Amino acid sequence: MTKPPTPTAHEANLSYAAQLLLGAVRISRTAATKDIGEIGIPFYLLIGFAIENGLKGFLKHRQDARGNWRKSHDLSLLLSHCRENGLRVNEAVDRLIHLISRYHAEFWFRHPEKAGTADVFDAHSTIFLTDALLRQAFEQTNTSWRHWPKMPPPQSPSEE
Repeated sequence: MTKPPTPTAHEANLSYAAQLLLGAVRISRTAATKDIGEIGIPFYLLIGFAIENGLKGFLKHRQDARGNWRKSHDLSLLLSHCRENGLRVNEAVDRLIHLISRYHAEFWFRHPEKAGTADVFDAHSTIFLTDALLRQAFEQTNTSWRHWPKMPPPQSPSEE
């Protein structure tokens, strides 16, 4: 049996981003209610790092050498660099990233006393928009879908 090729740096970031999103999906499905407080800290921690790795994977693919984005946790800055390199995202994805950016950069979701005061989108919208961002990054970098994890089937609104 032939071993699959080792992923490139950008493929590794994008694959990791998709795995983090999958973790967030699994956490959201354990919630008994739609109350963000029930899943907030681990859910948004995973979402923030999924977005960060997705944007950094896109920049690695584009070989962007400007600035010190490799060590940045500023999602708005990363998105700006990605846009300059051709990433196209819709307005809702843009709003999600700008909303979460401050909390992610300041590590709010690592500290319960801060996380409880974060103003964020609901879990379903956050998953949908993060998924859309990562799929755009995969498509625009021609990353093989073999790096995308098998996601559980989407839940209907009545199941949430």
